[in-house]
Amino acid sequence: MAYADSEVRSREVPDKDVRNSGNTVSIKV
Repeated sequence: MAYADSEVRSREVPDKDVRNSGNTVSIKV
């Protein structure tokens, strides 16, 4: 699922926000 997370993070939030919003994105996934 890690690869899917990275994919979604790239399209959901800017690269700089991936680190901060990573948890939020994971929940959305």
